Amino acid sequence: MRIVLVTSEANYVRDNYRRLLTDLHKRWEHRLVGLVVIRTAGAGLFAKLPLFYAAGARNLAAILFNNACRAKFSDPFASLHRGGVPVIYTDDINAAETMDQLHSLNPDLIINARTRCIFSTDALKLPRLGCINIHHGILPYNRGTMCDLWALYEGRNPGFTIHEMTPEIDKGRILHVHEHTDWQSRDYFRLPYWASPTEARALDQVVEQIDAQGRIDGRPNTAPDEQITFRRDPTIRQIRQMRARNIVL
Repeated sequence: MRIVLVTSEANYVRDNYRRLLTDLHKRWEHRLVGLVVIRTAGAGLFAKLPLFYAAGARNLAAILFNNACRAKFSDPFASLHRGGVPVIYTDDINAAETMDQLHSLNPDLIINARTRCIFSTDALKLPRLGCINIHHGILPYNRGTMCDLWALYEGRNPGFTIHEMTPEIDKGRILHVHEHTDWQSRDYFRLPYWASPTEARALDQVVEQIDAQGRIDGRPNTAPDEQITFRRDPTIRQIRQMRARNIVL
C-alpha cells in the first residue's frame, strides 16, 4: 500500500506533530511515499498570537509561535527528507499543481493529520482506496474543531476518531474510536503530544485492516440529531471561561 500523509506547517501540538510523523515513518518505511505540508505559518497566524496571549491562552500562543518560527527558519520535517520521503509544500491541497504532484505519487491512501483544509471531491477520489482523517473528538457525537478541548471543559473524556473522509465534514464511516479514559490532567496542551503514540498505533491498525480488506470499511457515522454537537474554536470570551475553570491553555 502506498500512503501519503497530510499535515500542517505549524499547529498547536508541542512538537508540531513530529512525534506522530516519525513513529508512522518507522512503521511504514516502505509504504510512506509522500508528505504534504499545508502552509499555515503566515502573517494571519502571527496576528492572532497577541489576542490568544491577552485572553490567557499563553501556552497556545507560545507553542504556535515556536512552531511557526521553526517552520520559517528551519526544516521541521528534515527527518522525512533524510528518509527519502518526498515533501510537498502547498497553500491548498486542491490546487492544480498539488494535485498533479499527488497523482505522480500514485497513492492508495491519503491520511489527513492535524490540518483544517477541506478536500475537494477530486482530491478525495485521487487515491485508489480513498482518504481518512484523524478527528480529535468522539464521533458521531462531537463534530467540528478542538473537540478534545471542549471535552475537558465539559468534564468528559477526550479522545479521537479515525474516519473515512467524504464531502460532508466529519460524516464519513467510522473506522476506529479511542477514548482517553486514563487522562486526568486539565492541561490541554500536554494532551495532543501525550496521545501521539496511541494515535500512531491506532492508525497502523486501521491501515493494516484496510490493506487486508482492500477497501475502507467502517460503521455508519450517525446518531440522533439531539446527541450531536458541532464545535468551533473557542472565542476570546470562551477561552477566559475555560481558564476560570482551571483549563490550562
